Amino acid sequence: MTFEFKKILVFVTILLYVCKTNLKENSMAVSRSNLVVKNFHGKVGNIVLRVFGNKMVMSALPSTRNRKWSEAQLECQDRFRKATKFGHKVLGDAELNLVYKNKAKENQSSWNASISDFLLKPKIETIDTSKYKGQEGDTIKIEAYDRVKVASVIVMIINALGLQIENGAALQIPTGQWVYKVSSENPDWKGNRVVVRVSDLPGNVVQAEVDIGGT
Repeated sequence: MTFEFKKILVFVTILLYVCKTNLKENSMAVSRSNLVVKNFHGKVGNIVLRVFGNKMVMSALPSTRNRKWSEAQLECQDRFRKATKFGHKVLGDAELNLVYKNKAKENQSSWNASISDFLLKPKIETIDTSKYKGQEGDTIKIEAYDRVKVASVIVMIINALGLQIENGAALQIPTGQWVYKVSSENPDWKGNRVVVRVSDLPGNVVQAEVDIGGT
């Protein structure tokens, strides 16, 4: 039995379950507590199926005939395709799926939560270099956030010539902040800069940097 044939069988089951629903252009049908299709989503023919918590939503596929997409729209479509791919990865990974299930809002599935997380990048709030004086063991604190989880925080120290002095991973402390412990001495630390890269579970990366002051 092919995958497409299985999809058709599921679609027929849905029609019987929702019953008496006649979808027309721009119309929508909603079914609640649908155990048959709680993990089913996607497109079958001209019908789009979406699952939000205990609700299954059926809607007509929008017509894109003769539509000319802008570059921004094409980029958005490509990003959403990648988000969908990540969503499938989450559904196929029990541990990752549980993470998103626990973070999902009311009436939101782990699938929806993972798509949303992919489309939203993490944020770097602050980079505190006040405790850095070029000595081994000095610390740099970072406040970084993500709607689900910050996966990693990488810190780099760059000197005035643009050469990297050191780099490494910061560790999260109970307060939620991330702390990087300096591993080497840097006598010419004044005028250097700290570059921080933060990534989340889908692999989104954001970067920020600050100059290191001192008198």
